[in-house]
Amino acid sequence: MNNTMCFMSTPSSVLFFSLLCAFALLIDIGSKWVIIGKRLPGNYSWDKNSYIQRWQIHLAVQSFRQSIGYGKFGVLDLLGGSVFLNMYYRLLGAKVGKNCVLYPKGAQPRMTEPDLVEIKDNVSINDAVVVSHVNSRGLFVLNRIVLGSGSSLCNGSRVMTGAILAPSTVVHEHSLVFQGESTTEGEQVIGWPTSYQPYNNLI
Repeated sequence: MNNTMCFMSTPSSVLFFSLLCAFALLIDIGSKWVIIGKRLPGNYSWDKNSYIQRWQIHLAVQSFRQSIGYGKFGVLDLLGGSVFLNMYYRLLGAKVGKNCVLYPKGAQPRMTEPDLVEIKDNVSINDAVVVSHVNSRGLFVLNRIVLGSGSSLCNGSRVMTGAILAPSTVVHEHSLVFQGESTTEGEQVIGWPTSYQPYNNLI
């Protein structure tokens, strides 16, 4: 979505823009807890559970935050790589460790279900996709994702629901960690379909 609200760099407009961004983030976070609540792993069939409908309502509310930006940069883009983005995801329920760098260049989408993602210390997530759901023939399943200490997701990489990355795992550019897969410590994930290589094989 194109950002429609942009402001000139005068002190008053900068203050107003900052307050507007903070308000949009509060609406985003508050609506998540009011409409969706805390996500839990499990099966959420389209015809038996209201989760999908509530998620779509929350996405509609998020459009307010997405409409605010400066030029081509949205609110989350402006926070990319900072401690403030880590705080935002913690407030959405994610477990984010120390010294983590999240989306310094942005991503689309980012974490779709933050409260099912556990990020250990010293993790770097670039323009990568972290998806905690799978939708197959009307059966919508949520599961947890764990990113081990010192792991790194490079540009264009993707980590699917139920994946567990061991410490120091590197998911290379345009590579995939498939649903429910686990890596070993220091492993390099390369390609799509995936090839797993120990670190020593790449040096």
